[in-house]
Amino acid sequence: MGTGTQAELWRWLRSAAFRTELFMHIQIVMDLTGDTRHEFDPDDTASVASAKARFSELALKGFRAVELGKHGEPGKLLTEFNREAEQVLFIPQLQGG
Repeated sequence: MGTGTQAELWRWLRSAAFRTELFMHIQIVMDLTGDTRHEFDPDDTASVASAKARFSELALKGFRAVELGKHGEPGKLLTEFNREAEQVLFIPQLQGG
């Protein structure tokens, strides 16, 4: 953001970019190539619908969803979509051999 006047700071704090940084939730999908991150706005109906569809699609493919804990707390296994979960990690099913 850089240095600026107090008015510029207030404009930035009210901006969509700032709100997005604070309020977007994220789904992190692990796969053979690394991870892909999908952000969604828990207050936007279309964004939530897309995140819920992604959750269902990945669950059908065998991925496990884990809500990441805050401040070092343990995560929680999710069996259904939770729009309030700020960070969810999707882990592919491991195959034994």
